[in-house]
This record gives sequence, C-alpha cells and structure tokens, in this order.
Amino acid sequence: MDSRDLNRIRDLAKEQLEIAKSPEMESLGKAWTDLNDCKRIKPLVTVETATFANEVIPPLMQCTTEEGRNWEYMLLGNIINHKYFGDDTFVCRSYSEYSSYNEYGGYVYRNVRQA
Repeated sequence: MDSRDLNRIRDLAKEQLEIAKSPEMESLGKAWTDLNDCKRIKPLVTVETATFANEVIPPLMQCTTEEGRNWEYMLLGNIINHKYFGDDTFVCRSYSEYSSYNEYGGYVYRNVRQA
C-alpha cells in the first residue's frame, strides 16, 4: 500500500473512531440497548445498504492499490449510514479486519478494537 492510500485509510479510521466516540453514538447505543431490553422507546430506523453498497461506496473511493481499496471499502461501509443517510445505525469503535479466505471460499474477518 502506498503512502497516499495509507493516509486515506488512517483518515477514515480516525473518522470512524470520532463518530463512534460522539455523544450521539453514546445516546444511540443506549437506545439500542433499551430496545433490545423491550423498553418502549421511539422507533429506530436503519437503511439496509448491503444490497446497494456497490452502487454507493465505489464512487467515494480514492485508494489506488488493491489492499488500500479493500480497507477503504470496509471503513466506508462502517460509516456510510451515519454520514450519508443519517439513520440509527450504530457506529462501533472497532472494525472487522479482513484476514483470508476460509476453506469454503468465504472471507474470514476478526474484530479489531480501535479504542
């Protein structure tokens, strides 16, 4: 990965962490906990982006190396709901790191703690 891509990845990871540490996410995390505890709260709305992520994320991408684009796609996917749709999707302080293919041909991810 070249230095330009690395800086882009660092900027996106920093942005995700800033969003995740925001008072808005703290409040949203409590709202999701309350909802899961069957407490009566305002409805929470999320936009399911998996079916159209390939239409939304690639135009935002700036990295040129394959490794950089993989990281960039994942990090943009983590913040896109908050940044572009303003829904109630919770932004975590961790991210899933791509490891390798498993024996079934699928990706293997592991959660990595940012802060």
